[in-house]
Amino acid sequence: MRILMVLVPDRDLPGHLRLERFIAPYYTFLEAGAEVIVASPEGGFVFDRLSSLEDVPVALGERFKADARLHEVITDTLAIGQVFPEDFDAAFCVGVVGRLWEAAAPPDPAAAAAPLLARFLSAGKAVATIPSPMDLYPGGAGNGVLITGDAAGSPDKAAHALLAALGACRTAALEAAASLGQRSHLDELLDEALIETFPASDPITHSDFR
Repeated sequence: MRILMVLVPDRDLPGHLRLERFIAPYYTFLEAGAEVIVASPEGGFVFDRLSSLEDVPVALGERFKADARLHEVITDTLAIGQVFPEDFDAAFCVGVVGRLWEAAAPPDPAAAAAPLLARFLSAGKAVATIPSPMDLYPGGAGNGVLITGDAAGSPDKAAHALLAALGACRTAALEAAASLGQRSHLDELLDEALIETFPASDPITHSDFR
């Protein structure tokens, strides 16, 4: 299992690319056995508040401080131009994407990130974005599954939901596809996984606009 994590630096909306939104999902994916690749629009270092860990749980912050490998990863992220969706099972984006299907013009960082995520969705893959503001017109979630969230705990919940989506995709591939006009088996499996993981009292959004 190979997951791409995309970091979109802030321009007009400061404060959205925060370290605490990245650390928890990163470790969640590693603990699930995934290979995690980190990319950003231009590559290199993108965080502007790396030294600030006040919003990170103490245990997680200590783990990050001791993780020399992760320090190297976020200091030298891949450029989005080096990334090919076919090499990954899913994508997790931290930062504001903006217009998903009608990408912004350079130098907006989303100009590179949005088309990449759109390619994941067009290929029927799962994508999670934290935070959620984005314009989905006109393609919605394409052929894929889109997971978003804005609450303090949403990054880690979205990571678990993305893993659930990957499991649902694999299960659905082994079973007969639903008839045309009917709700897909993938949707049913994903909803069941999300209901079990995230109760209605603390929901995470699953958007599928097929």
